[in-house]
Amino acid sequence: MLNLAYNAISSIDAKTKDTMEQLAAGTDAHMLRIDLSNMPYISSCDDKHMETIKWIHRNLDTFITSPREENMCTLQDERLYIFQNALEKTKSYCRVQKVKRDLAISLPIVCVFLLIGLVVFLKIQGIRRRKQERQNLLSQIEVGDFSKKFVAFLSFSSDCRVGREHNLTETEFRATAEDGNESCFGVLRRSQF
Repeated sequence: MLNLAYNAISSIDAKTKDTMEQLAAGTDAHMLRIDLSNMPYISSCDDKHMETIKWIHRNLDTFITSPREENMCTLQDERLYIFQNALEKTKSYCRVQKVKRDLAISLPIVCVFLLIGLVVFLKIQGIRRRKQERQNLLSQIEVGDFSKKFVAFLSFSSDCRVGREHNLTETEFRATAEDGNESCFGVLRRSQF
């Protein structure tokens, strides 16, 4: 019997597990027994710790000896019996941790895309609203139902007769640029006033 009980072993690496399995296979399996009880095994999402717990659970009845209740592990400060519920609780804990990790990674990305989408949506809505306001203003001018008395304008065309076809009189100022293009600016006033 190889007595390793009460040591400070928190996990068993793959090479050591292979060595123990070869020793047990090389002799009469009923003669070589290894006591790995009362160790501070750690149960976590780390593969090394999880594989140790699985290995002990799998090999208890072959060459690992000790009462089942003396094989315990610690999961987040909770002591668990390896042969009762340690694997199930560890797997459940690891699933929850994976979901938390995935949310911590993806949630900020999703929020950024939603925020960008909201900004784009609001920008498009603003553009549509301003376009609709301009169309409404032009239709009010064309119909002669414009509620304001004056409209200021600035035109860079050579034709400054903007208001004449809309029953408006205009006070305009003409300016000729150095390149010879004429531009005008002024105030349109409804002729009914």
